[in-house]
Amino acid sequence: MLLLDSTPAGTARTDSAGRYEIIIDVPYRYIPEIGVQASYIPQRADIGVYLSSISNEKTLNVRCYQTLIKLELPPKAYPGRTLEKIPFPN
Repeated sequence: MLLLDSTPAGTARTDSAGRYEIIIDVPYRYIPEIGVQASYIPQRADIGVYLSSISNEKTLNVRCYQTLIKLELPPKAYPGRTLEKIPFPN
């Protein structure tokens, strides 16, 4: 199983040498990095023979457009009250 930030992202079966290949979609989250890990959970005849395991985490650098916002806020704001006019600077 492949994990992205500890969330299952896909599964695959190993070949006779224990290798596997998996293709996943990178989730649409505007963050610069995602942690990637592989985990192994024994199935069928492997139960009781092999132990479950999880790999070290590797970092996937995600390319995304950085969203920037500029705004000016009044020095005070009160809960439940509407802010009157918020100018957006150019």
